[in-house]
Amino acid sequence: MTATSWLDLLLREAGADEIDAYRAQRLAESADAAAVEAETRRALQLSALLRDRGQRVAELAALSRIAARLTSVRDLSELLTDIAVQARQLLRTDVAYLALVEGDGMSIRYMDGAVGPSFGDIQLSLTQGLAGRVVQTGRASWTTDYLDDASFQHVEHADRLAGDEQLRGILGVPLTARGEILGVLFAAERSARPFTESETSLLSGLAGHAAVALENARLLAAERRTADELRTSAAAVDRAIVLHERLLGAAVRGGGPAAVVQSLSEVLDTPVQLLDATDGLLAGPDLPTPSASGAFPPGDLRTVRQDDLVLCPVVAAEDYLGCLVLHGDVDSAQVRLLERGALGIALSLVQARAVADAATRSAGEVLAALVEGGEPEVLERRASAVR
Repeated sequence: MTATSWLDLLLREAGADEIDAYRAQRLAESADAAAVEAETRRALQLSALLRDRGQRVAELAALSRIAARLTSVRDLSELLTDIAVQARQLLRTDVAYLALVEGDGMSIRYMDGAVGPSFGDIQLSLTQGLAGRVVQTGRASWTTDYLDDASFQHVEHADRLAGDEQLRGILGVPLTARGEILGVLFAAERSARPFTESETSLLSGLAGHAAVALENARLLAAERRTADELRTSAAAVDRAIVLHERLLGAAVRGGGPAAVVQSLSEVLDTPVQLLDATDGLLAGPDLPTPSASGAFPPGDLRTVRQDDLVLCPVVAAEDYLGCLVLHGDVDSAQVRLLERGALGIALSLVQARAVADAATRSAGEVLAALVEGGEPEVLERRASAVR
């Protein structure tokens, strides 16, 4: 299409080649070369301005789309990958990638652009290299030619990655949330290239969205953990109430240790055994039993885990009376219920021992009275106490 004016060229966003061709046409048609050159300069300036405005519109639209998705996208991986895609496209670089802080280093997790299979295997330093400079300063940083830049301390494996991927111009901006740096967003070129202030600002905007997404995911995970803990706590309270009622019923009915063990097994929904001080089975199912008495060092009568068993000592006044054995994988709340049951059993065993001792003393007193002689009424009362 032959242009009829500079305006036609600008309206269809003609490139520099078309503008230069029209300049040659105008020079051939006009004797006023100075005017043609002046018009050409203005046309080139307006063309550059329009391209810049168009680029800014595209950038703002991309940032707006990502911001809108922050509250709706549940797949964090999808969103962060999209941020890498937008970074590469808007900055027109060969590669864009996000490195997230993990432990004492950073791992490349999300990327866009043609890279080798080992690209995501590299751990970046938090203190060295371009990545380290971004993390340590908390500010954006770029290099025109990474491998030839002596302004920062190089890291061998990061240099090897840059060499393998032929990365030269690299811009990195921090992902910051609540004053904490969560990672770095990079845009990289396979040729020497400086980065402008507007490009740094754009990448920082994308990094800000990535940081918000990461922080939202972290807060959501924390909320879920709290909710799970509350549900677990509520379930533990419910089990504790049920166990309390069962233990109270066993005490009222006089069921003894066997009734307590049965209640524990039902409330915890797992087999429970009661062993005496010599590891003999007093109550519970006939299952293989451990050497429980040897599991507790002298002076350290605390609950212990042994493979898939929980051993809870039954103690009264530091006197080892036996052990509750719980079979299965249980949580700390269930262990606390087991320990509560051990207290009930200890009380039951102490009471039984006291009754037996009292009966033995009464029988001895009756025998002594018969030998020594005594009033028939007194002997009758003592004999009734022994029955």
